[in-house]
Amino acid sequence: MKPNNVLFSVVLAAVLAAATAAGTSYLFLRYVPPGAASADQERVERIMRDYLTNNPEILVEMTNELDKRQAAEHSVQQQKAISQNVDAIFRSPVSHVAGNPNGDVSVVEFFDYNCSYCRHSLPDVLKFINDDGKVRLELKELPILSHDSVDAAKLVLAANKQGKYFGDVPEAVVRTRQG
Repeated sequence: MKPNNVLFSVVLAAVLAAATAAGTSYLFLRYVPPGAASADQERVERIMRDYLTNNPEILVEMTNELDKRQAAEHSVQQQKAISQNVDAIFRSPVSHVAGNPNGDVSVVEFFDYNCSYCRHSLPDVLKFINDDGKVRLELKELPILSHDSVDAAKLVLAANKQGKYFGDVPEAVVRTRQG
């Protein structure tokens, strides 16, 4: 037998032993009346503890597999949420649209008026939509940093309703985001 095959067989046997021990423990703890066999329960717990202590890499493998499964589930949930809310995200009547309103590429920017990262990115975002005439930028206020953020968002939404724009972006957005 090749060394890789031997190693694989040993690992497979260890995993099967761990699964068997876990399954046996579950069945034992599930179906044996409390106090009926505490010596057996202690023996099973000692075997499991010894096995896991001697093979701690199994715990790392289990954790990695759990992380991978949770990330995949999270991604599925995100895609489902986006597809269920596609109109609210990409075609909201209250969001301001900059760039080409009929552009074939839609970019949605969530921002807070008190976010310094958002403020510093504004020139790059404006350059991006101005350089490419096919980009539709939907601006969405996400006031999460402070009460002032909420007030600024209300101010800009009110200005937007009144049609007070600075070029392609509402004037209040530019003034507020520039500091």
